[in-house]
Amino acid sequence: MLIALDTHGLRFTTTPSNGPDAPRETWCETTFEFVKKTGAQIGINANYFIYDKESHTELIGLAASDGTVVSPWDKSISRYALNITRDNKAVFVVRPENAEGTVLTQPPTDLYNAVSGRPMLLRDGTVLVEEVGERHPRTGIGITRDNKLMLFVADGRQPSHSVGMTFYEMATVMREHGAADALALDGGGSSTLVFADPDPRVVNVPMPTELPVDMGLQAPGFERPNGNNLVVFVPEKGNE
Repeated sequence: MLIALDTHGLRFTTTPSNGPDAPRETWCETTFEFVKKTGAQIGINANYFIYDKESHTELIGLAASDGTVVSPWDKSISRYALNITRDNKAVFVVRPENAEGTVLTQPPTDLYNAVSGRPMLLRDGTVLVEEVGERHPRTGIGITRDNKLMLFVADGRQPSHSVGMTFYEMATVMREHGAADALALDGGGSSTLVFADPDPRVVNVPMPTELPVDMGLQAPGFERPNGNNLVVFVPEKGNE
């Protein structure tokens, strides 16, 4: 999916912080639940997170929601992030050396809505990942040369539906559809894409981490509560 970032009235948000009086960084919600609660039109899952099946979690990597930091950098390999500023300028950033526990970025940017992941798939149209690798469900986010945001979700681990993609396959498909820079977000059972037109619906087929047999799932599948979701508010036609 491609979203023109210069669309008047377009806005974004991500899962907010639990705040100082609640446990850990965020409450876990399915992408469907977050889209429905916020009244957004599009939603995908975002950061990797500690998946221990609790109702709250710690995010992995940098995250910010509407100008408030939700999670600072940690020491994980999720050292890349995409920040979307208040005026919808999207830029990929990297964690500087020894910046764990901070919100410093390279290049510097004013954090507004930020999500993290790994690996970085594309830089200026160059594929950064090796061709080898396993196929899994994937979620990715990219920027095209003509200033569009690309949201990418691929199902997997369901032989009668989709076996998934390697990071290399994901990078090449995103590049074929116009992405110049792209980052992998949390995948596997987290990968979810939701549209609201006007009622929210899961349009891919998410699944548990493991299935004993190929069940031939249909949407909405088995949606996982995620630690962070990114949603898009699309202006109504005639109000752009």
